[in-house]
Amino acid sequence: ALDAPSGRIDYAQLWGRLQRCGALLAERGAGPEGIVAVALARSADLIVAELGCWHAGAAFLPLDPRQPPERLRALCERAGARLLIAGPILGALAARGRMAGIEGAQALQHPVV
Repeated sequence: ALDAPSGRIDYAQLWGRLQRCGALLAERGAGPEGIVAVALARSADLIVAELGCWHAGAAFLPLDPRQPPERLRALCERAGARLLIAGPILGALAARGRMAGIEGAQALQHPVV
């Protein structure tokens, strides 16, 4: 199903990972009419996160993790994103309140692993 630098993922593995991601997002409040910001580099995790958003019934807002945190925060605020899926660096910024301007936002660090 996916060939990535981190390895190959078959359809069964992809399905299992996206179901786990979708379930975690749903537990955190993602669902219809909801928007989940996804700030991950191009990888298998990015694909799983996007599919997990769809599985939870939410839309995803793709963000370039190389952009400044202030720009990412502004994009999330304008879009009304309630959740953020980010890698370790952006996840740490969100956890430390650097992205606290997103009202009601919750930071998820790699729910797709």
